Amino acid sequence: MMKSFDVLDESLDIYKSHLLEASAGTGKTYSIENIVVRLLIERREEKIPPTIDQILVVTFTRAATQELKGRIRSNIERVLALLIKGRQGEIWDDTYPSYLKPIFRKGEKVLKEASRDLEDALLGFDEAEIFTIHGFCYRILREVVFEKDLNNNERKSEDNPMPMLSLLEIVKDYFRTGLSPENYSSAQIHTVLKNYKNDIENVARELIRVALRGITIKGGEPFLESFQGFKEVLKELKEMHSWDEKKLIEDFEMLAPCYYKVYSASEKKKSKEMFLKFACLFSKEECSQEHFNDILNDGFSIFNKLLPEKKKKTAKLPDDSMLHFPGAIESLEEAFGGVVRGASSPQNNFARMAEECRLLIQKVFFHEEIFTPDDILKEMKKAIDDKELIKVIRKKYRAAIVDEFQDTDPIQWNIFKRLFLPDDGSWGPIYLVGDPKQSIYGFRSADIYTYLDACQAM
Repeated sequence: MMKSFDVLDESLDIYKSHLLEASAGTGKTYSIENIVVRLLIERREEKIPPTIDQILVVTFTRAATQELKGRIRSNIERVLALLIKGRQGEIWDDTYPSYLKPIFRKGEKVLKEASRDLEDALLGFDEAEIFTIHGFCYRILREVVFEKDLNNNERKSEDNPMPMLSLLEIVKDYFRTGLSPENYSSAQIHTVLKNYKNDIENVARELIRVALRGITIKGGEPFLESFQGFKEVLKELKEMHSWDEKKLIEDFEMLAPCYYKVYSASEKKKSKEMFLKFACLFSKEECSQEHFNDILNDGFSIFNKLLPEKKKKTAKLPDDSMLHFPGAIESLEEAFGGVVRGASSPQNNFARMAEECRLLIQKVFFHEEIFTPDDILKEMKKAIDDKELIKVIRKKYRAAIVDEFQDTDPIQWNIFKRLFLPDDGSWGPIYLVGDPKQSIYGFRSADIYTYLDACQAM
């Protein structure tokens, strides 16, 4: 007979695997959100609790994943607020979840540890591993299996429907169609290529490697947005100052010898040309895209050389009375630094490319049906024949919760069983949460025998 499960019971061994039979409206999601909190804060035998990204939560619809994310986050925030009250000296309240009693009893040190665990979970919540079953399998295939293909340069075969060469084709197609002048200037593309010794094949491979991590990648702005921002800054400077090109250059020539590697014999001409690209803006009506692109080619290096820490120790700066526009160079650095450094950064530009490749690969997977949802499950089933892959996944996660388990079909159950229910019980816990009455209807190819097999395995 199935034992009752009370997630609030302080005597419950949260690190033991459980099968929870729960019908709709019986607090199933409430149990899940509190299982997560307990896993995050409860220490057993001096073991450090798992972090939020080490707890896998799987359900069967995208809507359900969003609801679970919201509920789990809200519960972490709610319990953290109670722990903070305890640290502030408030006495135990019987309305608190009873599993917090041992933590309150042990005092400030344990309250502080549990609070820190939940604070860390909130800070890293974007990394929470909450997926649909297909999303989880897709993530593993992308991160681990394709990464292996990437390293081995595997070619297409019947057993490998999305080989490295296919991924390279997708990225190279992106190079042809995605690197539009509105998004990337020639200078921005050059900064990325330069980091990879102008080897476009290496760039493509690294873009794939980063894109397959499956997380949103934050980069800089498209070229035209950066250009617009640059023009707005220039307009503000012109309204504030009556600078002219000739006098700015004269000031630069007085200051430059006071800094390292600016006016040496080999650098003097180049340094003056780089500064001139900014000074001449004050004698022009408008800055063109071509001129801004030319500035990005230099990457703001002239102003990087004029920073205070680059001043020669023995050099004496000219008095303000000797300059036409005292402080002008500092103002130029401060005003233009953010937009130029950001737009010319190879890291920013590479990150933008990687995010666009990530979205393109995802689109090819699902919308062009290189992998259908059933294909993903079949590929995952084949992938876990690799014992090393199973080890990698078990190392990645320290607990798993499978919601709506009654919707699991034999292939899906086989995946979970192989991954998270080793014969020696050395991994865990795993929580299977579902309503067996629903599996009778064969929803999503589920069947009651899969559910019964799970009961026996647990």
